[in-house]
Amino acid sequence: KSDSAEKPASSSSSSSVTNANGHSNDRHPSESKKKKKKKREQEPVKDLVLLTLGTGVGAGLILAGNLVSGATGTIEGGHHIVCQGGKPCPCGQRGCMEQYCSATGVVGLAKDAIKRCKECGTATALSKHGGPLTCKQVFEDALSGDETALGVVKEMCHYLAVGCINFMRIVDPAVIVLAGGGAE
Repeated sequence: KSDSAEKPASSSSSSSVTNANGHSNDRHPSESKKKKKKKREQEPVKDLVLLTLGTGVGAGLILAGNLVSGATGTIEGGHHIVCQGGKPCPCGQRGCMEQYCSATGVVGLAKDAIKRCKECGTATALSKHGGPLTCKQVFEDALSGDETALGVVKEMCHYLAVGCINFMRIVDPAVIVLAGGGAE
């Protein structure tokens, strides 16, 4: 027989076949998916990323069931670059996730949008708030249908997605948990 020939795993009416390399090929993929899903539901998550969206952006990493703290004892999740050449950050870099996804970052994006609206003569609910603008007001205006506020929220979500994809590609967690006031 050649190495690529398949042979039954057992003489019983098994639903899988084992090839010469010892790999199982399931004949009923839906059954296999159900078994894998049930197994995942029973096992605790051992690899995850936690992003806290508040005044800043915090991050926590658990890999193989262990909390990862880095060489300096911290993980600066809010200071990884999500926009090359983007907004300056107090940390000295440009385009940090925190400049787009934190409450402070969302207000900054909204202020930039208000400025553009004034230059174009476009009305926006964002410019009608008395006192300092808040992240909550930006989201409320977006929910009320204000196009400018909705654009700010979409921009924030775009950069949040970029940040999450970065974590997915680098760390390969089972889940990413979003927490904090900005996640509400």
